[in-house]
Amino acid sequence: RWLERRIHNPEVGSSILLPATDFTGSSDNVQLSELSNGAESLIKLGKANNKPMEPLFEPAKIFVANYDLSKSWYVQYKYYCPELDKLKIYKTQGKGFIKVAVNNHNSLESRVKAIEALQDIVNEKLCTGWAPVSIDENILSTLEKPYILLFALYETLRYKKAYMRATSYSSLKYHIAVFVEWLKLNKMVNLKPNQFTAKMALDFLTWLSINKSVKNRTRNNYQTSLASVFNYFDKVGYGIAKNPFESVRKVPSNSEMHLLYNPSDYKRVSHYLKNHDPYMRLFIIFICCGLRPADIVQLQLRDIDDTEGIIHLWASREKTGTPKFKRIHKLYLAEVQAMNLYQYPGDYYLFTSDEKPRAYPTTRDYFTKRFQKIKKQLGLNRFQTMYSFRHTTAVDLARNGATLQEIMAVTGHKSLGALQQYLNKYLATLPDDFSHKLSNKM
Repeated sequence: RWLERRIHNPEVGSSILLPATDFTGSSDNVQLSELSNGAESLIKLGKANNKPMEPLFEPAKIFVANYDLSKSWYVQYKYYCPELDKLKIYKTQGKGFIKVAVNNHNSLESRVKAIEALQDIVNEKLCTGWAPVSIDENILSTLEKPYILLFALYETLRYKKAYMRATSYSSLKYHIAVFVEWLKLNKMVNLKPNQFTAKMALDFLTWLSINKSVKNRTRNNYQTSLASVFNYFDKVGYGIAKNPFESVRKVPSNSEMHLLYNPSDYKRVSHYLKNHDPYMRLFIIFICCGLRPADIVQLQLRDIDDTEGIIHLWASREKTGTPKFKRIHKLYLAEVQAMNLYQYPGDYYLFTSDEKPRAYPTTRDYFTKRFQKIKKQLGLNRFQTMYSFRHTTAVDLARNGATLQEIMAVTGHKSLGALQQYLNKYLATLPDDFSHKLSNKM
């Protein structure tokens, strides 16, 4: 039974699960050479340790009684039982997992869909930490982790949550969720991590472009996220010989930059906001002080010293992951002081959809959509965004003789080289005036 349950893989030096059964419940074929090659190592390991390390669980399998609707269909999985000190078989027809039990479906098509969905749900629960029994942490640490792709993905997500910024983690979590959706569609969740190939990675990215209609830039973002996940697989010993997502060439991405506001448009927007939307104007003032819209909606009153004009950005909320201080320009300090922030608790959020501080934040999208309406009314270019005010301020400082260090204090760039490249991108788009070299005038 021990040899039937475990195979030792001499190449990676670790024990792995037998291949999962297919839809009908029959086992995939195992090469006899694989068994014989691993048998000697398994026997030595068993003698040394008395017994092999038990796996935490084995993935769910489907049993369909030869597709006979008069008989009971169920999903079976195995989970470690402390009392038995081995894997225990569990069976479910859907109770506690899905609304309608599998055997309540009377047509073949609906029952097949239901039992496939149940298998996916059980496997996802197992891989995200759910357990049918309570196991002591000390025992849990001695059990072998399931060597399947779905578990590896969620384990990586749990690891990265400890140090990633909330927005970066949220993005990675979403990318993994879409990737898992594709894996389920293609029956790949029980693949071993080192069985996932560059061809499969390309198929997923192509599916994103065609079925999800994502733009090239978004597709490349998915590729970067998942490449970092597979790099983690390699670090923790999942035996990844080559990162499949790094083996795929990224597609060309034409990223349009935020268009600067010329003096006329700047006055046009400023005049409109003063007369029609002063609250939106206050939000944009903070952008002109060097903050990103995503940072502004997370600002709490205790982060702001409106006497000295100092804003504290915490590392967990800042894009670069380092704490920073921003200065409220004297041009605008009186307007911020007029908000009388001292009247509210310090843990209230500064900008909200109520147009006054409150206990819970709003989203960046709220202000983005609000500004979209203003843009449409004023006939602005679609590339003139809220973010463009930040770039316009930086370029304005450069044109008026501010040093790179002074501009860095506003933009928050980590290095002078990065700032110079950023400024060149915008300044290079403005040709010089060559009037003095023209001999003819229209």
